[in-house]
Amino acid sequence: MKEQFETMASDHLRVAFAFCAFIIALLTILTVIKKRQQGTLQFNDRGTLWAVAIFILEGTMLCITLGILSPSMHNSPQLLTCILGLVIPGLLAYSAEKIHKSTQTKISEENNHEQVKVEPFTESSDDTEKIIISEESAIAEGAKHVVFTARLNTTLANSIFTKAIKEGYIEEVDGHYKRKNMSKALLTYMCGRIYCGDKSKRIGETTEYAWKQGKGIFPETDLNKLFGENGLAQARYNRVGTAVPLGFEAIDKLFE
Repeated sequence: MKEQFETMASDHLRVAFAFCAFIIALLTILTVIKKRQQGTLQFNDRGTLWAVAIFILEGTMLCITLGILSPSMHNSPQLLTCILGLVIPGLLAYSAEKIHKSTQTKISEENNHEQVKVEPFTESSDDTEKIIISEESAIAEGAKHVVFTARLNTTLANSIFTKAIKEGYIEEVDGHYKRKNMSKALLTYMCGRIYCGDKSKRIGETTEYAWKQGKGIFPETDLNKLFGENGLAQARYNRVGTAVPLGFEAIDKLFE
């Protein structure tokens, strides 16, 4: 009777683990598809740890489901393996979120530093008339025009944004810019090139290119307002040392 009860309990446990494994796999696949469609699928420390955690968790659950591992008090080694297979993913997930929180704190500190220390900016009266349209003029024309903050208003920025509008990558809408035919990652790459000196670098003799980031301060607050976006600095930080986004060649041509 006891053996029959243990067998039934074991079968129910396997069914439960199989169901959980299916749900986790399904959610993971849906998340990857969604991020891929949004152009925000990125390979970073947080994503790597989560991927390893899910892989170990899925592997453990499948092994229990298939009977390869049996979490039984009568089999201590397999029981310990099952416990480790469930605990380790939890630790990895915790570490991933700690890294994410640390990254957010770093970005916040950079933004605060950006507000306190603004790069020197000088412009002639002629440049001011061409680049910044006064409120009176905007009202007279019955339209809102894009007005750059001092941090964003550089010769390179005006040149690249003008070319990007001409090529159809961004558009001017109600006093702001809006990305049109480019992903968020690509917009971040373009802004990183403008304000931080980012660039694409070929990896060895391959046809792959990595996103090499410069050391300038990324003006996230101003850029988020300018483009009506959020998390641009996070999107850039997540791409440290990874592949450049699709379409980077077209953006590089704007700087030629």
